[in-house]
Amino acid sequence: MKDLMTKKQYRIIFGILLFFGAITAILYIYTLHSPFLFDDLEYIELDPAIRLTELSWDGLKTAAFESRPKHRPIVNISFAINYYFHQYNVTGYHIANIAIHVFCAFFLFLFIRVMLERTQAGQTALPKQTTPSMIAFLAALLWLTYPMHTGAVTYIVQRMTSLAVMFYILSMWLYVAGRISWQQQERPFKTWAFYAGCILSGLLALATKENAATLPVIILLFEWFFFQDLRIRMKKNHILLISGAVLLLTGASLLYLGADPFHRVLSAYSRRDFTLPQRVMTEWRVIVYYISLLIWPSSSRLNLDYDYPLSYSPTDPMTTLVSFTALIALFVMTIYSARRYRLISFCILWFLANLAIESSVIGIEIIFEHRTYLPFMMLCLMIVLLMFQAGKTKLVTAVFSIIILTFSVWTFQRNMVWQSATAFWEDCLRKSPSDYRAASNLGIAYGNAGMPDKAVFEYRKSIQLAEMRGMGKSYYGARNNLAEELIRQNRFEEALQVLEPFLKKPVHAGIHINAGAALTRMGRIDEAVVQYRTAITIDPGSAEAHNNLGVLLIHKGEYAAAISHFQTALRLRPGYSSAAANLQRLSGLMRKMEN
Repeated sequence: MKDLMTKKQYRIIFGILLFFGAITAILYIYTLHSPFLFDDLEYIELDPAIRLTELSWDGLKTAAFESRPKHRPIVNISFAINYYFHQYNVTGYHIANIAIHVFCAFFLFLFIRVMLERTQAGQTALPKQTTPSMIAFLAALLWLTYPMHTGAVTYIVQRMTSLAVMFYILSMWLYVAGRISWQQQERPFKTWAFYAGCILSGLLALATKENAATLPVIILLFEWFFFQDLRIRMKKNHILLISGAVLLLTGASLLYLGADPFHRVLSAYSRRDFTLPQRVMTEWRVIVYYISLLIWPSSSRLNLDYDYPLSYSPTDPMTTLVSFTALIALFVMTIYSARRYRLISFCILWFLANLAIESSVIGIEIIFEHRTYLPFMMLCLMIVLLMFQAGKTKLVTAVFSIIILTFSVWTFQRNMVWQSATAFWEDCLRKSPSDYRAASNLGIAYGNAGMPDKAVFEYRKSIQLAEMRGMGKSYYGARNNLAEELIRQNRFEEALQVLEPFLKKPVHAGIHINAGAALTRMGRIDEAVVQYRTAITIDPGSAEAHNNLGVLLIHKGEYAAAISHFQTALRLRPGYSSAAANLQRLSGLMRKMEN
């Protein structure tokens, strides 16, 4: 009978996995051809290190440790494997992201179920007429359909987030399963297998994205809440567990921040248009905004590149102080009521702890929706628990069904925006009309769609918006894109005028590549050579700069140097047709000269 029940349970669990897969496929089916957008270009399409041409140790090592960013080897390898099978066909990348999302929800279900089984057997009772499996299923389903998770699923490069979360929640499940196995004195091999899997999954999460460094803290929090009964007194083996977790957390921090973490944190602000105090104060309001998205995640509110207003003091704007007060009150209330409302308190602390890295002092972007991917997991559990505590089962089931349907519609609507670059950036600029980056990216989309006049208009708008933000002397993106578009229209003098502020002080290879292109078309070969050499000095990995310089060196009669640059371009970008054709023509020319 026991074996029969076990087989039945396995069938149910497998059925839940298939159900999650079917729901996700319906919601994300129209994203399979969504193009590379925003950071996808830098970290995937333009990164030569992920261009894996054979499954070898050297190729995987190159992808792991030479891709950008270098400290996320696991996700870099996953992009390289995508490239190995289908190069830059986006469908394969999207299928991988969708599958990761499904497994995240599935592991979340397993973790919540085993957690609730533990709490039900201890001090915390579940709402009447519910079971751990029922609550876990509904919480995982709610999380699965949340519309803002499109930022971690449809946005290809944010596999960095979803893959890290998949390993993170798997590690949590294995820890709790191992801890229960240890407590029940089951076979030692089974217990230590769970623990080994927990450690391995945790390390994989950390090697995928740095915010997984909160995992030891969350494990300790879970241990304190549900195994130590919120007592301070611990046994010797628990002290060893804490010491190991602290060492792991410290090691992870040093791995990411280096030996001088304060310098690392502060130096990041040299590239930002906000200061450390401004960011910290602004994040108080951002966290409150994330909570509002939890309550009302309409697709009309979602955006990739928020132009979020900064906080300049605790009272400028006044919502800064209000948000800070609300968060402190939430934290104090959570700690105070932890013993009475243990599950709810743990869910809130999970949310706050898992925002601590990306919503504190580190000088990264102010706001991104994908940062809610992990924190919202336990808040979904909290919502389901509160719903069942507040109403009868049938009424709650009906309301829950309406919520899931609404969220599914919003997710589907949000995914429709991702289908084309023009639609995506039009939506972004409509929601953030002062966002200079959105205007520049919309210009790129218009240019690629064969709408040059609209592209020029958006580039000029982007430059104006950047100057209004006081970034005229540091923001080169829109100027570079505008110059490239003007070159396509044979407006070479205008292109050089646009680039002129950045030519004297090298800042980006693309600026000098475009300057070289304009000068070449104007017949100013020697000046163009200087620009391409400058581009290569800034970015030795620019295949385009090497190829274009090689072409000019042919005109100057420097054939050996030209061949070297063509070969470098092909090494940097295998299959670069222009460089291959130039090398073939030059080799043929040299053979004729020898004869």
